Amino acid sequence: MKTNRPTYISLFSSAGVGCYGFQLEEFDCVATNELIPRRLDVQRYNHKCKYESGYICGDITETATKDALYAQIALWQKKENVSRIDVVIATPPCQGMSVANHKKSADEIVRNSLVIESIKIIKRVNPRFFIFENVAAFMKTVCTDIDGENKTIAAAIESNLGQAYSYASRIINFKNHGACSSRQRTIVIGVSKDDSDEVSPLELYPDFVEERTLREVIGGLRPLKEWGEIDGEDIYHSFRPYPEHMRGWISDLKEGESAFDHAEDHKKPHRVIGGKIVINQQKNGDKYKRQYWDKVGPCIHTRNDQLASQNTIHPSDDRVFSIRELMLMMTVPHSFKWAETDFSDLNGLPPDGKRAFLKKEEIKIRQCLGEAVPTVIFQSIAKKIKGALSCPPLNTAAIRRLVACQGLTDITALKKFVSDNPLGLSSAALSKIAESANTRRTDNAAFFTSKTLITEMIKALPGTDKETVRILEPSVGVGNFIPLILRKFEGKNIVLDVVDIDKHSLDLAKLILERDKVPDRCTINFIHTDFLLCDPKEKYDYVIGNPPFYKMKASDPLLSLYRKNAVNTATTNICSFFLDKALQMGNYIALVFPKFLLNTPEFAQTRKHLSHKAVECIIDFGEKGFPGVLVETVAIFIRNGERPSSTRVLSIPHGKSMTQPQNYIFDEKLPYWIIYRDGEFDAVCKKLDFNVFKVFRDRQITNELLSPKGEIRVLKSRNISDDGKKVLDIEGYDAYISRADAQGLSVYSYLDCDGVYLTPNMTYKPRVMKKPKGCLVNGSLAVLIPQKGITPTEKQMAFFSTQEYRRFYQVARNFQTRSLNVDACSVFFYGLLREAPKKLPITEKAEEKAQVAVFEGRKGWRNMLTQQDIINFCAQHNYDIRESRNGRWIDQKCAADVVTVIADCIYNYALAHPQAIFTTLDIWHSAYAVENVESIFKKPGVKSETAKNEYDKFFQQPMELLAYAQVLKKIKRGNRNFYQINNIEVLEYIALRERNALFFLKTYIEKVLLDSGIDRAFEAFFAAPTKGSYQEVKQTFSSFLLCNTKINGVVECNRIFIKVLNPLAYFKNSRGTEKGRLSAQPITYDMLMYNRNNFRDIYADKPKGIARKEYALTHPVKVNKAYYHYQSAKAKKYLRMFNDQNRRGRTEHPEAAHSKDRAIHMHHIFPEADYPEIGSYLENIIALTPTQHLNYAHPNGHTQEIDEQYQHLLLLAKADRIRENLTGTAADKIYEFSNFLFVLHVGFDSDEVLEIEEMDFDSVVNAINVHYAA
Repeated sequence: MKTNRPTYISLFSSAGVGCYGFQLEEFDCVATNELIPRRLDVQRYNHKCKYESGYICGDITETATKDALYAQIALWQKKENVSRIDVVIATPPCQGMSVANHKKSADEIVRNSLVIESIKIIKRVNPRFFIFENVAAFMKTVCTDIDGENKTIAAAIESNLGQAYSYASRIINFKNHGACSSRQRTIVIGVSKDDSDEVSPLELYPDFVEERTLREVIGGLRPLKEWGEIDGEDIYHSFRPYPEHMRGWISDLKEGESAFDHAEDHKKPHRVIGGKIVINQQKNGDKYKRQYWDKVGPCIHTRNDQLASQNTIHPSDDRVFSIRELMLMMTVPHSFKWAETDFSDLNGLPPDGKRAFLKKEEIKIRQCLGEAVPTVIFQSIAKKIKGALSCPPLNTAAIRRLVACQGLTDITALKKFVSDNPLGLSSAALSKIAESANTRRTDNAAFFTSKTLITEMIKALPGTDKETVRILEPSVGVGNFIPLILRKFEGKNIVLDVVDIDKHSLDLAKLILERDKVPDRCTINFIHTDFLLCDPKEKYDYVIGNPPFYKMKASDPLLSLYRKNAVNTATTNICSFFLDKALQMGNYIALVFPKFLLNTPEFAQTRKHLSHKAVECIIDFGEKGFPGVLVETVAIFIRNGERPSSTRVLSIPHGKSMTQPQNYIFDEKLPYWIIYRDGEFDAVCKKLDFNVFKVFRDRQITNELLSPKGEIRVLKSRNISDDGKKVLDIEGYDAYISRADAQGLSVYSYLDCDGVYLTPNMTYKPRVMKKPKGCLVNGSLAVLIPQKGITPTEKQMAFFSTQEYRRFYQVARNFQTRSLNVDACSVFFYGLLREAPKKLPITEKAEEKAQVAVFEGRKGWRNMLTQQDIINFCAQHNYDIRESRNGRWIDQKCAADVVTVIADCIYNYALAHPQAIFTTLDIWHSAYAVENVESIFKKPGVKSETAKNEYDKFFQQPMELLAYAQVLKKIKRGNRNFYQINNIEVLEYIALRERNALFFLKTYIEKVLLDSGIDRAFEAFFAAPTKGSYQEVKQTFSSFLLCNTKINGVVECNRIFIKVLNPLAYFKNSRGTEKGRLSAQPITYDMLMYNRNNFRDIYADKPKGIARKEYALTHPVKVNKAYYHYQSAKAKKYLRMFNDQNRRGRTEHPEAAHSKDRAIHMHHIFPEADYPEIGSYLENIIALTPTQHLNYAHPNGHTQEIDEQYQHLLLLAKADRIRENLTGTAADKIYEFSNFLFVLHVGFDSDEVLEIEEMDFDSVVNAINVHYAA
């Protein structure tokens, strides 16, 4: 039976006082976790969970506790058909963070890492919403993150949850949201990106309400005048007696007075020592303090039973607040049970029975109340979440169908639909429909502003101390900004002027807003006018919005009017005029803007103007700001009238956050703003002389002028080889133009010019080559024209193709994806290498240079790509199967071990045949393939007729994959497929290492699924990998392939499905598919391989205590040593490259005598001949100098001998290098701790090392020392 009620999980739930609010809103609690059993019992008394197993008592850091939690989710998935948990609530202990805690422990950071346990659970459970509640300093508190680094909790939440959730953090005071307790707390609310355009986390916070006084909340309870009195009708309206002398300290107090205010010492809190009065210490001025009837209640803390504690004394009675009074102040309803016994039965106890019950339970109850979130706070959030869940998001296709079916392009019909809301849609859905149906939206460039974008803007918007706030929204559309603006400034007097040139949009905004509650203290003025022609009477505190983006026609009579008072008169884009007008009218400006504000010459005047103002924040939305609209956007935040200081830069696509000095990223020496500028960027700048080229780009050659044959060849971007050294001939792509058509074009003047250079436009893979004579270029290539007779050398041109320059170039172009043409500004960064670096990154202009020289870099290996480079590579390409119709983008033979070998064969073939076009047959008959493939995969000879079909698949399927991924180029000639290397760096990365190939496959698969629009089906499976979700994702995938490709059989779909699901499952440590069913266990590395022996499997059944060599004598096995030798050779090559690039070729075993020698020998610590099973493990290979290798590791150069003392030192050194890699800031973690243990396990022939806990390097070092001491 499927439950229709929303679900939640509560972590660190104490007695369940706060999340009782979710119970009141009819949420089902799937699981609740608490460390203290008696508090969990209170939750049982209130029937919080449907199943007894839902009450989980234990430390959440322990695996057993988490397993119980996940088992409970699985139970609900099975019995209740719950596909996804709706809410996870986490209120971790705050001892290390609270200002009330004067004695903070030395392990605060680790303790605060209970927050990280919550984050881990949220990541795994993947709820629709999450909530954190904690102290005001919560987000600034340091914790130990999942990656082992100490960072603020805010940074930990962003790094782990920021890409999957839109979240907000607010510090609220409970007194402003329904509770009668003045307590400031942080509440973090996250909304899954699946739902964040439907509801913003900012909309889920409790509504602002006026404070309630103690008189209003508890004034109706009868006074308790007798010392230790219990109300006869309410056992919880009572207080425990204190020593009689203490009453004299407080009996005369007036409201707001403390016992320490008494003039007489005997009335102050004191002790009598030796007949003398000794006044107690007063650490806080609010101890022994009587409260006010007509003010809000105090902060309720855990020691609310003590007169000596903070703000505990009743406004008129001589006592602390009773439990019932505390419950009313904390909005805990009478229905909440503190005991298994019914309230009526407790009240029926005799006085002695009541006192006995209270003696046992009162302090526990009071402590729980002091730790609790007021019930009304979570109840308010629960109610809002429930409302959001009742209105699932409408996708674009559904909205278009609705508009068409309902005839909503007619404005009258649209207004009626919005007013009546016959389908009971949310305000967000109505806004989307109104924007989609508004036929004038294109004319006014009025596209729907996503709620996710607005949320990020409102989060970044600074608050104000003003009681009355005047705000202007200059292009309101249907009012998408309004609800969140009101949320931002709730509790203040708000005057909000909203302007739009389209009256129908204003009418729709009013109708949509009628559904929402507008605060009484808010006045909204709807103004139908042209904002750009307004006369500002006084300045607004804020100007916030999303102005239209479009270029006005030169003939438009309004253009001259808009330019009249504009700062930037060089542009015709209307958004620029909105910005200029906003700066005239507002003290603080927050506007959405096209990203080309950052760099294009068109906005140079704007940038110069803004450089002298305080630009406090820039949010880079990339293409994520407006789903479905191909435009990159930023939001810019300007504090008008103040001088520049620092600028916070946020990247939504890349998850980056950095705060920069404004004059650093707006450096006047730069051609435009470089918002991601950093030390690495500056380091490259120092190597280059800039401003050495001018640029020409053709805008006249169109496809109509081109043909496959002709008089003059026209080069295009793909004709330039990846290294910039060759012009490539590409069948079906090459183009020509007639001389007659060419002579009238501007580019014709460059026909016979060979003193200029070419570089592709619109790419993050720049390369430069000298232009050949007798050819022209179209707009996909920019012509670089050297200044002052400069002639770049081959080495200088080669630098443009390096990964170093390409990473630099990404930053230089602000990670843009749309405006990537090489223009008059960006050509600045095509700098030439110097002989020696400059002292400053950006210095003299080109004409001031004495000379431009060649940078003589050392010869070495090609720069290694990182995992991020692979992610970036895949991100650059469109792999949408719906467009390619290619169902064979991955196939049966595309396992990581096969793909890496085939890539290696191609790479080695390319070394012998540079720039060659090749076939599958060429690769499988190549000498390298013949030498390795037969022995590695135990196949017949490559020339065997019986194996022809098998080899065809073995080579062709990975090559097809690499071609679809655009690592290779595929060229069709008749019925034959030819290939050419498209990206040698990525090919080499894949060829180098099996695990590299696996990471590439995982990244590639994820991008194909994303581009093809089926990624969410897989995400849903991994969120809850059950038999039901497995069948659903499998069927979804098969249906997709059958509908969108030429594959016509379910069996073929299922074979491909295995290759898609399992690599992803391995990286997620999740169950996948095995023998056509859901795997019983998580997918392991070896399950992904095509055909290999595994020593770990071979010795899996070896009893502990028996040596491996002894076991091998009685259990002989035939292993494929050729495979391990091949992998060993590649591992040595990989380590050499890694050490050269990341450690500057230094030895991994530092010794003073060899500190300047290059480490060019890769040495097996445990010899490969004796230990083939660990020969390919990087953890068993160490980079040494020749002397270290041949004189020390192998005594007197005898490579068959090992110096055990030196082997001991090498293992210790390798442990240090592995620790550096795994715990440091390396871009890629190339080692695995478990692999190092396995190396020691094999080398020492000991099982004990396998018992060492993960990342316990101290124990590893101890084990090494003990072994050699023995």
